[in-house]
Amino acid sequence: MRRFASIDFLRGFAIWLMLLLHELMRVLDYSWATDPTKAQFFSEMPIIYTILMLLIMFLGGWCGFFLLISSIGNTISMQKALQKGNSVGSVVIKQLLLGFLLLLCAFFIESIGGYGSMLGQVAMGRAINPSLIYRSFWCETIHAIAYAMIANAFLGGLLAIRGGIKKTTRNIIINLSLAIVVIGVTAIVYNAPMTYGGITKAQDFGLIQLMNQNPAGGSVSEFFIKIFLFPFIGRPEPILPFLATALIGNVIGILLAREKPFWKEMRIGMVIATVLTFGGLVWAFIMVANGKQDLLQLFRDAWNIPSLVAWLPMYLFTLGTQLVAVFLVIRLVEFRGRGKEFAEKTRYFRRQGFVALSIYAYQFLDVIPRWIMSLFLCIPYPTTYKTISSTVGFLLKTRFQSIPYWIISDSLGCTPMVNSSGVLVEHNL
Repeated sequence: MRRFASIDFLRGFAIWLMLLLHELMRVLDYSWATDPTKAQFFSEMPIIYTILMLLIMFLGGWCGFFLLISSIGNTISMQKALQKGNSVGSVVIKQLLLGFLLLLCAFFIESIGGYGSMLGQVAMGRAINPSLIYRSFWCETIHAIAYAMIANAFLGGLLAIRGGIKKTTRNIIINLSLAIVVIGVTAIVYNAPMTYGGITKAQDFGLIQLMNQNPAGGSVSEFFIKIFLFPFIGRPEPILPFLATALIGNVIGILLAREKPFWKEMRIGMVIATVLTFGGLVWAFIMVANGKQDLLQLFRDAWNIPSLVAWLPMYLFTLGTQLVAVFLVIRLVEFRGRGKEFAEKTRYFRRQGFVALSIYAYQFLDVIPRWIMSLFLCIPYPTTYKTISSTVGFLLKTRFQSIPYWIISDSLGCTPMVNSSGVLVEHNL
């Protein structure tokens, strides 16, 4: 099957960007965004720090980017398999097996073996919290991708029956229509009244997930209610509304799987993406100006779109920017016949995309190169990391994503200030 260098690059870049943001979240102190008494700190920060914070907030809202790219690649694989003459049933079964296998991996990674799980907390020198086992039921990016794969298996299989794979226009219209339906259903469900665990509407159900990680609390019926609802309206990347992102990714995948270029469709897509970007941004700030959306919360929870009052405009804004980026890369690479040359120049990112799941799960191993760097560059480093790093130093991980940030800080004469836990708290020029 033909590989698309643009999609391989975007997949690798998505996981690299996700890990970079997670690293910055672990070393930067952003308590000013959660503590109203420190709100003035934002206006007093050096300009480079302010720009960095705004960039992190913006990219933090790109939590659906990896889901979008995965849906594109997954749809291309399904389309190519069907074009080769494989039966619809065999393709659907394979897709379902992969989806459920990924879901099991998500349960394990988020509770036991991942960066935010028990193993990750140990690596970062923190106490083990047994309740982390219940992170299995969160709806993180891996969960969202797994649910999207399962949904696409049924949808793609139905659309492929009786030669339906050749009905490209019909399949695109159905996917786009379903995406709109998902967003509409999300708006209805989020505003539905729900008196459960101290909340008053369904949108706030995710607060139960975040405040009380143990879904086993309460009766047996409550346990199953939580297990069923978390994937749909939990946090931070639930099926509602992020299934719409996957459906739009299906559309791009269908277009890429065609033999002939899709110039016209891509131009239309770029226009729509631009409208979503600016329309969503303006709509969000109108809500801020009207007092419906708190600006500090908008910055603080940009990574957690379902928690925002302005969730819909922010979702449309981030989705629009993601689509613009995807269309631009495809246009510059695939439509200009530069796939091979581009693949050679972006090998670093593409390789990360090939092992994205492993990199995501064990990203906490960044403690090792950071500890080694601290020995030679006098970079402040949490003492709790030193113990674990000295015992597993032989597992040196070849990823130094924090280097650019430290280099920028040093070159600008910024002095990192750390608290008793070794966490960066401010920059003073």
